[in-house]
Amino acid sequence: MRIPRLFGVAFAAAAVAAACRESTGPKQWAPQPAVTWIEWTSVATRSQPESLRISGGLDCPYTAVWGVTVSDGNVIVTGRAYSRNVPCLNNGTGAGFDTVLVLTGLPAGGYTLSAPMLDAIYYTPSSRPVGMLSIGTIPDSTVLLAGIVRLSIDTLGCWRAQPWSAWREPALALAKAPPLTPSAAGRQAFLIGGLTAGSPAACGDAIGVVASVLEVDASPY
Repeated sequence: MRIPRLFGVAFAAAAVAAACRESTGPKQWAPQPAVTWIEWTSVATRSQPESLRISGGLDCPYTAVWGVTVSDGNVIVTGRAYSRNVPCLNNGTGAGFDTVLVLTGLPAGGYTLSAPMLDAIYYTPSSRPVGMLSIGTIPDSTVLLAGIVRLSIDTLGCWRAQPWSAWREPALALAKAPPLTPSAAGRQAFLIGGLTAGSPAACGDAIGVVASVLEVDASPY
């Protein structure tokens, strides 16, 4: 079964704490950009390099430059934001971005993947581990993922997670997740997990999310 990608569709902007103002020159470096969603496959090969599919956002008028550093078994996504030297429109509403980072030349083995992520309550982004990726001889196309979602309960009583990076798409069914109480409905959460083919289908969906980490924003509305 072909597992659909969440990357490359519309998404909302992250609330990175950067003032909306015109820059004083080109590429004036600004605060740390944030990743709101990241996907990768469980195992890639040297002949079929791994790709990191990233969504995120910055307040107007900033944009981001992304990169990757590899050190001591760690693959670390890095980002720098700079001003585009344009006036802010629509009261400084943020703009999103999609990026693909291709990892080439990695020796075989397992790596810890980290990225500058926002947590569920939109604090300043910080680099945190989001999972493992491997370079091996036999590829595994299982999609692993991490990012911000909004939780909801459908009419069947099934929990669903709506990624920021796919807000126009149907919400993902949580095939397996830590226990949730009704108070979690409508709240943001930070999710780490992977896509799995349901057998039987989770909540009527062919594909569901198995969540290994689900950090729900418990702050008052």
